[in-house]
Amino acid sequence: MFSMFENPFATPTRREISRWGNRNKFSKYLPYMAYDDKKGIYYNQDDTAGFCFLCQPFLSSNSKTEKELAGLLELLPKDAVMSVSLIAFPYIRPYTEAYRQLKVRTAENPLLKETIDRFVDFLEQGKQGLPHTLGTPVRDFLLIISVKQPVRKDQSFNELKLSFKETLK
Repeated sequence: MFSMFENPFATPTRREISRWGNRNKFSKYLPYMAYDDKKGIYYNQDDTAGFCFLCQPFLSSNSKTEKELAGLLELLPKDAVMSVSLIAFPYIRPYTEAYRQLKVRTAENPLLKETIDRFVDFLEQGKQGLPHTLGTPVRDFLLIISVKQPVRKDQSFNELKLSFKETLK
């Protein structure tokens, strides 16, 4: 913070305060220019357009899943870009509370209630890392799949978007 001011022990000048207070907008670093709410298409500053899907990741897959994902790649035009982002969040309370709600007979059995409470506490403490899994933390995950390609007058993104949507169901 002190490097922003010429003399950190003197009263800052207006120019210094202005320079320090003016920050870049986050949107400056994002490619999005506009969003068509009806079509669900983003228009970007680099003359591309695209779409995103928020997905729930799998715990495991099989050969059918692999074929479906390979089919997604075949749908992509040659100049398209697909991005897959897996984002982890430590906020797991909705899951632990849902787990508690599923165990409706806990009031009848004190041992069962204590067991459930300990398991929920174990999961909550696991956000810092589970010791028996080499410190792997308990997380909630989101998967974002986005596709973009150059805008062309002769092409509609709707077909590609619908194909992706059907495959990702």
